Amino acid sequence: MSRVQTFLLRLSALLACALLLLLCIAPFLRDCAMMCVEIGEWLDSSWAVDKCWVALESSAKVFDELCRQGLQAGIMAIYGAVAELDSSAAMAVSDRIAYNYDQISQATYDTLYMVVLSTLFAAIFGLPLGIALSVTRSGRICSHKTINAILGSIVNVVRSFPFIILIILLLPLSRALVGTSIGATAAIIPLSIAAIPFIARLFEGAFEEIDKGLIEATLSMGASKARVMKMMIAEAKPGLINAITITIIGLIGYSAMGGAVGAGGLGDVAIRLGFQAYEEDILLVTSIVIIVLVQLVQSLGDALVAKARKMR
Repeated sequence: MSRVQTFLLRLSALLACALLLLLCIAPFLRDCAMMCVEIGEWLDSSWAVDKCWVALESSAKVFDELCRQGLQAGIMAIYGAVAELDSSAAMAVSDRIAYNYDQISQATYDTLYMVVLSTLFAAIFGLPLGIALSVTRSGRICSHKTINAILGSIVNVVRSFPFIILIILLLPLSRALVGTSIGATAAIIPLSIAAIPFIARLFEGAFEEIDKGLIEATLSMGASKARVMKMMIAEAKPGLINAITITIIGLIGYSAMGGAVGAGGLGDVAIRLGFQAYEEDILLVTSIVIIVLVQLVQSLGDALVAKARKMR
């Protein structure tokens, strides 16, 4: 038998199997078609939405319980191995942690909420400021000593304030913008203001690492200043990502300090439930969570920087 005949025979067998399968599932397809007619009615009655919401709530509860059990087991292991406690003492410690788990998990969410939004605002406003600081330097494409001196002075003044003092000074501004001076949302205002000049200086450093010859070559080809700035952002991408990573880690620490003045988050739990209530276990757990967050952010940032360098 030739190869062509073998191929045709196999193709015929495959088509026969497909036809047989189609005949077998035809009733199911008919039922599915009938069900599709009723989808609009189900959506109008919110049946599908309610079912999806119930499924999401159930999944969230299962995930939350797994996190609770994992945290409890991890604390028992740490205290059993490091603190050399017996099993009953380690169990007592883990029970206290489990009792306060809801507050710790909510504090973790508040910390991420503050850090993510503050980083977003810092990057949005810090990037133009960083570009302005770089291009207005002496010998740059938009050299202007006066503007550079004014911007640099403003950045230096804001950066010179300790964050714990800055957040107190900005309490009236937070109250005016968000209606309250306490809580995670109110803390976003001072966090963003503290991070903008910080990340702007880091962005400026990233732009300064660009080869001047590349900028001059781009200008010699007739590119506009706006086009050159766009090229600078593309060339400085690894440095910009690294700057954002450093800023996120700094904001995690700032958010913990904000807990001292009612900002919420892990810092608030560490101070209120850990330090003031003499619960060293809570203090340890919140510190571990902060360390884990920092390590995750740094690892992700390093990976993104390496990827950006390969794509240049």
